[in-house]
Amino acid sequence: MKKNTVSRPQGITFALVFLILAISSAVSTIIGWFNSVDVKGWWPLGITIYFLVDFIYALVFAALTHARRRSSFFFVVAYNTTLGVLLVVHSILFYATKISDGRWEEFIHSSYTLYGAYGAFLTGAAIWSLTRRTSAAE
Repeated sequence: MKKNTVSRPQGITFALVFLILAISSAVSTIIGWFNSVDVKGWWPLGITIYFLVDFIYALVFAALTHARRRSSFFFVVAYNTTLGVLLVVHSILFYATKISDGRWEEFIHSSYTLYGAYGAFLTGAAIWSLTRRTSAAE
């Protein structure tokens, strides 16, 4: 067994990733609740959608990283905490900026920005998993 590889069931990785992202989604919802009348009224639906996206992401992440090679505990925590922090920072910027003619504001307020972040991190996990697999085969 390699030094940084932790042998644990795939469900533990899924639960850990889901927990990290669920906390960031809850924090983002709380930020929205304090800054938006719409979020105050629709927060149950919003948090449900956030949790569903987090659930799917965690499922795919666990499958990607486990199918090729077990990932280290440090990698799982650090990588997904980075995504969680990015999602919270996005929420802060979303309510701190107003839509104007600037491209930055358009990027922050785009409905595709959050999904792009999840997609980019899943792509990164897939690449990491594949490179870990090919380096282990050598």
